[in-house]
Amino acid sequence: MFDDAGEVFLRTGPAERAELAAAARVLLASRESAMSNGLVLSGRRYEVHRHHPDHRLIVGRTMDGEPELSTGWALMWVDRGVAHRRTFCLITYEMPHVSAQMVAHLDEFMHVHVAKDRKRR
Repeated sequence: MFDDAGEVFLRTGPAERAELAAAARVLLASRESAMSNGLVLSGRRYEVHRHHPDHRLIVGRTMDGEPELSTGWALMWVDRGVAHRRTFCLITYEMPHVSAQMVAHLDEFMHVHVAKDRKRR
């Protein structure tokens, strides 16, 4: 979990502040920017497959190997989260977990535990 500047509130993986801030800028800039630039974490490129800014959600997967061995990722944000700032949560997941399952968990986590207004979409 992090803010627009990449300040990390909670980390369970190796992503660095500069990578997270760059990811927020690229992914929020425009759909075209997100789709063409993707996301880079720890030197690994993650492609964008779905870009839903109206739902504050972007989803993708690595494409550097066999599909069954690829890593999925999802980024969701709320406007008023930690310290009443825009708060992002980025997750990665491996098979057998799929985006439909993981995005549902992420959505619940963000809107139950992080969002200050606690309103679900």
